[in-house]
Amino acid sequence: MQRRDFLRTTGLVASGGALAGCPGRNRETGLLVARLSDQSGVIGDFESCVVTIRELRVLSAADATETEDHEGAELLFSVDEVSVDLVEIAGEGSAFALEQELMPGAYVYLKLVVANVDATLTDGREAVVETPDNGPLKFPVPFEIRSGQGTTLTADVAPVQRGAPTSYLLRPMPSNTTVSYD
Repeated sequence: MQRRDFLRTTGLVASGGALAGCPGRNRETGLLVARLSDQSGVIGDFESCVVTIRELRVLSAADATETEDHEGAELLFSVDEVSVDLVEIAGEGSAFALEQELMPGAYVYLKLVVANVDATLTDGREAVVETPDNGPLKFPVPFEIRSGQGTTLTADVAPVQRGAPTSYLLRPMPSNTTVSYD
């Protein structure tokens, strides 16, 4: 049985539970800590821009090479909704978004599924902020999960104005995304 099939049949993927390894094996996990930052874009237009995340998706390098259907091979983790105000972290700051235990190994990307963006412009008007194609924010930045250690991926996002004065697109900025290890 392939690892992703095991995870799906045991319910660990859908439940977002900690991955402790396969039965009969004593495999440690590693911890992925996802943080959000906003180092570019037009964040100065906003009084507040609160992004709420509801799901984390990752793709292991092993699963990426086994199948062309990367969407079907993703590991999905529902998380307690976490909100981050991008205005508060504009510039050089970042804020904790979520953490998830994962099996050790190489991963090719991280996706964050946004539940909602509640944004107010500096002039008091409400802004409409959407993600590209109303889909997850994808960060195609390779990272590694090491047994018993933490991996911090600081995902950079930037609101970009489009069309109407109150319409924005929240874009992932992979080139500004960083990975560090404990």
